[in-house]
Amino acid sequence: MNFEDLQKSWQGQPVDTLSSNHESKIVLENTWQKHQRTVFRRNVMMTICFAFVCIGLAWVYLECYKQYGLPFLVSILCMYILLAVYIFIVWWGYGFTEENTTETSAKFIDYQLKKLAWQRNLITTYIWVYTVLLWLSLVMYTWEVTARGTATFRIMAIAIITIYIFVFTLYSRYIKQKKGLKELDQIIYDLKHIRNNLP
Repeated sequence: MNFEDLQKSWQGQPVDTLSSNHESKIVLENTWQKHQRTVFRRNVMMTICFAFVCIGLAWVYLECYKQYGLPFLVSILCMYILLAVYIFIVWWGYGFTEENTTETSAKFIDYQLKKLAWQRNLITTYIWVYTVLLWLSLVMYTWEVTARGTATFRIMAIAIITIYIFVFTLYSRYIKQKKGLKELDQIIYDLKHIRNNLP
């Protein structure tokens, strides 16, 4: 058998699509599990940080509530509500159901796609709503706390808070989370591809 015949024989071999599909599922499982671990660690750290913030807010309120009026109380209360709702939202996006994706079921993939879509919306949409509401609470708090200061001081304090919050949010969304969003989109795409190929 000459080289050309050997090449044609090799090219004529059927492609093992089943093995390839199995390998792609294993790669996807590893990527998905890594993503799940990252989300879990991030959520735990955020929960701990938010708990410390809540303790700090309680201390500020108990130390100062006699000096300030209703806007002070409302601003503290709003911050508590925002923190609680945000923690609920980030944990709602975490997929607690465990399953080996090499034995994929349509139900499991649909569940994970919903959770991943929630995580994506959190990064792209909900964070802006949270930022605006947090900004309003801080403005109310600052306006009340600086009531005895000059108008220039009050405006500068609000301007500094505004710049800090929105610059940090923009940096976090478009620089820090850009890579994470790309990985998230890839996992969603791969899961949808597997889901479409299921009977």
